This record gives sequence, C-alpha cells and structure tokens, in this order.
Amino acid sequence: MGVMKTPGVYIVEKNAFPNSVVEVATAVPAFIGYTEKAENGGKSLLNKPWRITSMAEFRSYYGDAPIPEFEIAEKAEDSTEDAAFIIGGKEYTADQSNTKYLLYFSMMLFFQNGGGPCYIVSVGKYNNDVEAAKLSAGITPLIKEQEPTMVVIPEAMLLAEDDCISVQQAALAHCGGVMRNRVTILDVWNGFKDRQDPDGDCIDNFRSKLAGRPHECLFFSRAT
Repeated sequence: MGVMKTPGVYIVEKNAFPNSVVEVATAVPAFIGYTEKAENGGKSLLNKPWRITSMAEFRSYYGDAPIPEFEIAEKAEDSTEDAAFIIGGKEYTADQSNTKYLLYFSMMLFFQNGGGPCYIVSVGKYNNDVEAAKLSAGITPLIKEQEPTMVVIPEAMLLAEDDCISVQQAALAHCGGVMRNRVTILDVWNGFKDRQDPDGDCIDNFRSKLAGRPHECLFFSRAT
C-alpha cells in the first residue's frame, strides 16, 4: 500500500481470488526422426517422447549432426550429371553414399528462430535407413503426452512419395482423429518443383492424395 499524503479514511480492497487465467503453452511441437544417439543416463530414449528446451539439451540426449560421406568418381562420358569439380582437366562427380537425415538441422532452425520447449521422438540412429514404418510408429507414443500441440516429421521428405503420404496420413489421423487437439505441419513432397512440371502439379498431388478420408479428419489437409 502506498504512503497517503493527506489525512482521512482510506479503504483498500484486496482481491480474495487469484487470477483465473493461467498461462499455458499453445505451441509445443513434437519432432520425430533419426538421431546420432538416443539415451539419458545410459537408458535408451528410442521411441520415447522426451521434453527438451534448448539445442544444448538436444545434443546431450541425441548427439550431433550426421557426417556426410561421399563417393568420388570420374564422370562418365555419357553422364548428364553436373561435375562436382575438375582436376587435371578431368571432371568428377561426388554423390553422398550414406543416408541423409534432417532432424538435427530442423532442430537448429527451430531454436535459432525462437523455439522453446518441445518433444523429441527418436525412431532410429544414423546407421539406419529412413523408413515409413518407423516414422509412423514414432507417432503412437505421443498419445500418452498431453503437452504437445504439433507433430513435425521432417524426414518424411526423404521417402518415396507413397511412403511419405502414408506417414503424413498417420500424423493427420493422430492429430484430428485420435487426439483431436493437435495439428501437424506437413511439407509438400517434391514441393521445390515448378507447378507446371511435366510430372504434374506437386500441390494438386499433395491435396488429392491426402484428402478424402473425413472419418480420420484428413479433409483438413491444405497446401498454399
């Protein structure tokens, strides 16, 4: 109570009730994918949702970025592939020989752009192939977690189109059919291509292959 500067009678009313509005997290993503390791104190975190708040925590539990390995070969005369470099007048190609992984770099972007608390579900390590079945299976453990509000699966883009769609359908079914209080952020398969590409419009393909199953709430899928 402040100091009163004039004499008199003052009435100070105190609020007998605390604030009724409690701040809660509204955007807590759950990331599913492959990591260098998955352990906490010697105990495996594979297929177990684990809450983290920083990139330092991610590295502590899940390790560092994948190290790419390349196969160097002299470019064949009939090859249409661009040369990676030229030595002594000869052209050489460089193709990545090990599997690509995206989760680590997605986490870097997330935290560099103001990301906070989130959940990680590691479904395999860097020596494993990226498989649709494993990514889809990583969604199921999230049923027991109440805090996540989003599901993100970056490495679905590394799958063949039909496998990618199956993983995305599983994510949509989980969010809108099972939990009914979550959303999933989906990338468009081959979304880097021009919409006039001879192989078809990637956006139209995305919409048509994901939509049309209202019993699983897949009719909410959209691409802009």
